[in-house]
Amino acid sequence: MNKQLGVHKRHRLFSIFTVALVGISISVRGDTAAQSSVQISSMVSMAQSAKGNERAKAISAIHPILSAQPHYKFSANGFSSKPVPFGSESFQLEQQSMQALIDLGDESAIDEILSRDELVVGANAMPLIVSKFGARALAKVAAIGKDKNDPRNIYAHRAIASIRDENAVPQLIQMLKDPDLHSSSAYALGQIGAVSTVAERAVDSSYNAMTLRDKADYLHQVIVISSGARASSPRPMNTQTMTKATNLLSESIKERDSLVEYETLQALVATRDPRIVPILENYLKDPQLPQRDPQLLDRTLAAWGLWKITGKRYEIPTKRPLDKKWINDEWNKLDLQEKQLDSFGK
Repeated sequence: MNKQLGVHKRHRLFSIFTVALVGISISVRGDTAAQSSVQISSMVSMAQSAKGNERAKAISAIHPILSAQPHYKFSANGFSSKPVPFGSESFQLEQQSMQALIDLGDESAIDEILSRDELVVGANAMPLIVSKFGARALAKVAAIGKDKNDPRNIYAHRAIASIRDENAVPQLIQMLKDPDLHSSSAYALGQIGAVSTVAERAVDSSYNAMTLRDKADYLHQVIVISSGARASSPRPMNTQTMTKATNLLSESIKERDSLVEYETLQALVATRDPRIVPILENYLKDPQLPQRDPQLLDRTLAAWGLWKITGKRYEIPTKRPLDKKWINDEWNKLDLQEKQLDSFGK
């Protein structure tokens, strides 16, 4: 796999196709749909600030609206047996009802929403459920992630990977052992560990048992989110994380996993930590590097990282001198790539 494409896929894996759930302008063909839409909007508006019985009444009134909308069940081939009417009143009322119940924090609605085995539920509702309910919803979403026959499977993995609830850490650590869920769990633990030293310490006992790529996903999130250009309030990479990252770089070289090698370099460079300068300098001196890196991706990244940290332009080791314009173009691409990482996940 092309390394840049591979990294792009792995770190854009969690961007999802969306359908507007809030403030949908409904093209009304019947008074009932119009009334229901207005009813949902007004109930949510009032219930947001209401408490106790008033809030419960609003939630109770929305449930029948959701239940009344048809399910578009999957057929044996994983697609709906009839086209999903994206522009219809029923579809939009379904989406508004689900959004409303999630916004109002109705945990009892999770099962009802997830029972609607539609791709749009996976694409839209699952990440919202995980964001709102965190650890309380994780097991139910994970069950869909384990079901390879459920077409919403990929959306479940994306939802798991996006969780930021520190209370989910014990469940996620257990999920590292699951052959179906380990990758998204490692990614989620990295995001939580980036902002929580408690979570980061909790993962330590399970780190050595992770696969090479799970380690890469985990460390990439911990390092890139918490430090360097991408962090709103950078915190220095602690010695233990530095050791893990440098060991992972050596391990990826030994195992000839070029994708993990590139990801680890990318994470180290993002820290702008002066302690990595000798690591990158020695990396560029590796006589085997040209064989591992025929497309110059790793060498260019390491040299660019050194320039960002030290202000010096390091020579990219090649048989023939590289054109300066080519180098500048490649470094401009890395600048852009870092800006994209900076905006992702904030």
